[in-house]
Amino acid sequence: MEDIEQDSYSYHRLHEKIALVSLLMKEMRDEQQQQQQHPQSFFLSSTKKRLGTFSCDSLSCVSSNVQTKMKHRDVNNNKNNNNNNNNISTSMADEQNHVLEFYVFNISHERNLNLIIDSNDKRLIIFYNISNGLYAIGVRNVLFGFLIFAYLIIKQMSSKQYEPTLILDNERHLFIRLFKTNDLNREKIRPFRILSGSLHYFRVLPQLWSDRIEKMKKAGLNTIETYIPWNFHEPEMGIFKFNEGLTDLVSFLKLVHQHEMFTIIRPSGYICAEWEWGGLPSWLLEDDQMRVRTTHPNFIKALKNYYSVLLPILSEHQYNRHEQGSIIAFQIENEYGSYGNDKDYLEAIRSMYIEYGLNELFFTSDGINDFSKGSLDDVWATVNCQRQIKKNVEKLLLLFPLSSLNLY
Repeated sequence: MEDIEQDSYSYHRLHEKIALVSLLMKEMRDEQQQQQQHPQSFFLSSTKKRLGTFSCDSLSCVSSNVQTKMKHRDVNNNKNNNNNNNNISTSMADEQNHVLEFYVFNISHERNLNLIIDSNDKRLIIFYNISNGLYAIGVRNVLFGFLIFAYLIIKQMSSKQYEPTLILDNERHLFIRLFKTNDLNREKIRPFRILSGSLHYFRVLPQLWSDRIEKMKKAGLNTIETYIPWNFHEPEMGIFKFNEGLTDLVSFLKLVHQHEMFTIIRPSGYICAEWEWGGLPSWLLEDDQMRVRTTHPNFIKALKNYYSVLLPILSEHQYNRHEQGSIIAFQIENEYGSYGNDKDYLEAIRSMYIEYGLNELFFTSDGINDFSKGSLDDVWATVNCQRQIKKNVEKLLLLFPLSSLNLY
């Protein structure tokens, strides 16, 4: 091994002690072979280890201790050879113990040292490798710890809960939080009435979207409501279309925002809407065990896979994202009370909404006779009146007395 020269190695505030193991097992075997072949020269050569100059007193002291130990070891070994040549195996065992002996270097401050390493002195080489390694590990751990701390701080700041834009009090009064120049934190709550109309983007040519939105606004509406058909955006399993033509949902949402209107989104897997199979994709039928609109594992898996693409898009276009979007509410399922009463299924949908960052107001929509089957606790429940509005409202009040009604 060639001489290795290392200049000005700096050990920055290593407050731990560095343990130095003199030789690896391979080196021990080499030393044993040398001892067997040339016992006298082996012990004489071991005193020729040389250390360079150190600017660190503690290291110089250790250097002296190491040399003293080497001399004592040579004397003891020479005595053993003179007394009994048959004890060479014992001497080898003793040498193994010496070879395995380790020295402790206590470096409590930043220090510079210059080394000229004897190629035969494995201790210095291993000392350099171990100390350099420990230093690198120390720096890496400090850096890693800092990154973790910074990540936790950023996560804590970014995990701030976005407050829903719409608020409903116990007396069925609806309020809204708006971003205003003099109220960027939306501290002021204003009375609000939703005046919405349906505009199904997937039924209107994209070049007419802006015109239709503008006409609806001029008619006195403040909100656009639309379904999102699953089979339109995932016509084949795992093949999603959201970026062109009638499927360009993002462009549609941006236009609503540009016209300063709000949006209500109805993104259920089943939308009805007089659309083919209510928006459910036909490839679901390839599974003979499939049970749609239930908690059947394969249906939930397929729905979540679709939501994993759709819902993050919707999340970025919520109004409470510092007025970067227009969405103020999301419907859970669609008139589910007329189909079933599996509340676990409705809860699964709500959980997926939350998981993918939807935090504007959630609501359900059902006919008055199916109201209780399709609604959820703590979710805004709405009723489809169509005709006989007064009669349906009276039924609703029987289900939810005014004194306790906070969902309507």
